[in-house]
Amino acid sequence: MRMDGLAWAFEQLNKLSAGICPGCQAKVTYPALVCSEPCKRKWFNQIIADVGETKRVTSSVTGKTYLVPTRVILEVGIKHDDLINGKFPEVT
Repeated sequence: MRMDGLAWAFEQLNKLSAGICPGCQAKVTYPALVCSEPCKRKWFNQIIADVGETKRVTSSVTGKTYLVPTRVILEVGIKHDDLINGKFPEVT
């Protein structure tokens, strides 16, 4: 049975710290988080389904809020320059 919210997130972190792939439950060796590309996609899709397609990110410098795709946050990460240089739409 699938947990919701914080309990699910803590379970996922516990599995990662134990070296267990969240996609297929196989044993993985640090620094790998998942065992394969298909498991990574499955895990990312599960996270996106749980938290949503986009997230609101607020710049601590300007105080402006931007709409950033969750997949970008997971796969690439974001930098402050990405926010202020118009890479993501500003939310009013």
